Amino acid sequence: MSFKEELKKAFEGQNPPYLFVGSGFSKRYLASPSWGELLEKIRATLGDSYPQEKYIDPKVTPPDLPGYAEKMADDIKNLWWNSDRYSYIYGDNENRKIAAGDYGPLKQVACHVLSQDLSFPDILNGDFPETALGYETQKVLSDELELFQKINSPCLITTNYDSLIEKLLEYDVFVGQDDLILSHTQGVGEIYKIHGDINVPNSIVLTKSDYDRFKAHDKYLHAKILTIFAENPIVFLGYSLSDKNIQEIIRGIVDCIGGNQEKYNSFSSRMYIVDRPRGDSYPRIEPCEISLDGIIFKAQKVYLNNYLDLFDVLANDVKLQVPAKTMKFFVEHLYDTFSDPQKLSSILLRPIDEIVEEVNKGNGEKLIAGLTFSDPQNIGLGPGFQTMRADVVRDKFILGQDSSWNVYGYIRHFLTPNSGKWLPIHRYLKKISLQDFKSNISTEEANMLSVEVKKVTVEKIKSSHIHVPALLNGEYQSINQVVNLGAHKYKDNSGKEKSVTVGHMGSIILKMDESKISEADLFKFISGNKDKLEKYGSVYSKIICLYDYIKYADNPVSQHVLKL
Repeated sequence: MSFKEELKKAFEGQNPPYLFVGSGFSKRYLASPSWGELLEKIRATLGDSYPQEKYIDPKVTPPDLPGYAEKMADDIKNLWWNSDRYSYIYGDNENRKIAAGDYGPLKQVACHVLSQDLSFPDILNGDFPETALGYETQKVLSDELELFQKINSPCLITTNYDSLIEKLLEYDVFVGQDDLILSHTQGVGEIYKIHGDINVPNSIVLTKSDYDRFKAHDKYLHAKILTIFAENPIVFLGYSLSDKNIQEIIRGIVDCIGGNQEKYNSFSSRMYIVDRPRGDSYPRIEPCEISLDGIIFKAQKVYLNNYLDLFDVLANDVKLQVPAKTMKFFVEHLYDTFSDPQKLSSILLRPIDEIVEEVNKGNGEKLIAGLTFSDPQNIGLGPGFQTMRADVVRDKFILGQDSSWNVYGYIRHFLTPNSGKWLPIHRYLKKISLQDFKSNISTEEANMLSVEVKKVTVEKIKSSHIHVPALLNGEYQSINQVVNLGAHKYKDNSGKEKSVTVGHMGSIILKMDESKISEADLFKFISGNKDKLEKYGSVYSKIICLYDYIKYADNPVSQHVLKL
C-alpha cells in the first residue's frame, strides 16, 4: 500500500478533519521566525545597550520565552514613550498612542518585525524566500500551496499571528479567545486565531502575563476542541511534540476528558500529529506516545517528506457535502430564520432567482426556500447574488455579468458583515437617481453605507498594506509604463535576480497617483490579466475597487454618500 493510500484509509469513513496549524507551516513558505527568533529580532531593535543576557539565561533549557518577552516589555515601553527609537513604526507623536498599556509597545514592535518578512503575492507566484528554497524546491512548495487552497476542512485553528492561512482559504476569521467565545461561530468556513493576529497587535499572546491570562480562560477552548473531536479527526500541522503550545492544548483536553476511557480512546484514534517534513525518514503513519507530566497520551504520528500527498488527500479524497463557505451561508442566514414556524405560512420549492423575486414582492416572510439544482455556470446569475462569495462578485463585476442585479438588494448585501471586504459599489450607486436613493434607503442605512463606502476609497486603498519591492518603487506616469516592467528583471536586497510579476504590477498601480491612471488602460490591465491577478487575492480585490472608484464614483449618489 502506498503512503497516499494509507492516508486515504486513515480518513476513510470519517468527517473531514479540522486542522490545527502551527508556526512550522508559515516558516516553511514565508521563512517566518520561530518564537525564539522573533524575540531575538525584537531585542535587536532595542540596540546594543540591551544584550540578550539581560532578559534570558542562554544556559537554561528549554528557554523561558514568555519570561523573555515579559522582561523586554518595560524597556521597550520606556523607549517608546521617552525617545524616538521607534518613530519608524508610529510615525508622528500623535500616532504613538496606538500602543496602550504595559505591553502595547512590545506588541507593536513584534507585529512590525513580523510584517517585514511576509510577502504573500510573491509566494503565491512561486517566489519564495531563499531560506525556504534552501529547504525545499520551488515546484514542491508551489504545488503544496495550490493543493492547500483546495482542502476540504470545515475549520482551522492556529496559534500563528500571520495571515497566510486566511489569504489562502478566505475563511471567516475569529481573533483571540474573546472573539471565539463571544461571537456566534458556526464551526464551518472559519479560522480561529487563538493567539491573536498581526493586524491587531494588542491581541497577540506573547508575554508571560499573556499566557497566564490565556491559560486562565482556556477551558472553553478545550471544551470546544473536545466537542469537535467527538465527530471529526484533527490534524496538527507545523508543530513539534516539544512545542509548549501543543503540550498545553493536549494537556487541557486530557483534563476535560477526565477518566472517561471511551472518550480518551476516541480522541487518541482521531488525533494526527504531522512531523516536520524531513528527507531522512520514509513516509508512514504509526501510533505514538506523548509524555505530559508523567501522563502517557496516545496519538497517531504522520511522518512525511513533504505535504503533497497529505494536501492532495485533503483536497480530493476527503469531501465536505458542500463547500465550507456555502455551508456557512446557509447555517448562518437560513437556520435562524426558517426554524421559527410562526414565520412560515407556505413552502415554495423554486430556483433561487424566483425566490428572490418573491422576496422583492414582499412575500419573504411567508416562505421557506428549497433550492433546485442547475448548471453550475448559472449559479448566482440574476438577482441571486446574495449567495455569492466576494470573489465571485468581483469576477462578475469585471466581466459585466451583473446587469440583472437588484441595485437596492446589492446595496444591502454590501452592508452585511459577511459580504466580504473590498467590494465594488459605485457602479451600482450610479444606476439610481439621488431622489430614488433617498426614497428607498433609510437614513440609518445611508449612514452605514457612508462608513463602508469610505473604506474603499482611493485613499484607503493607498494606506492599506501593499507590498512593492524597494527596487521597483518609483513615480510611474502611466499604466503602460508599469506593464512594460514585465519584460524586465530586478534584483532583490540579496542581489538575486527576479522577474516582475503581475502581482508586482498591480501593487505598483495601486500606489500610483490616480490622475496618472487611465480608466481604459486600467480595465485593459485587469481584464487581460484576470486569471493571473486572482492569484494575488488582496491586489485583485483592491484593484477592482480602484477601477470602480475611478470610473463610476463621479455620480450624484456616490458623492452624496461620501459627504455624509
